[in-house]
Amino acid sequence: MIEDKFFDGVGNVAVQGGVARVELTRQISMGPSEEKPAQQVDMRLVMPMDAFLRMYQAMGQIIGQMEEKGVVRRKDAAAKQ
Repeated sequence: MIEDKFFDGVGNVAVQGGVARVELTRQISMGPSEEKPAQQVDMRLVMPMDAFLRMYQAMGQIIGQMEEKGVVRRKDAAAKQ
């Protein structure tokens, strides 16, 4: 069984020596007086560059499909309307 983990954002992305490292973050609440929740690095995804580029291509294809369906819009296209 594959474990699912939820992340709120992406922190630092670094490429060094043919290896990509992507920090995945979660929001943490510092208490009721905190105006904006902080982001904390929860996990680092490490992969070879070819896998990182395949992931980038796959995400681009999914975003393209979402744009065609009107689910999302590019910022520059939204600003022109």
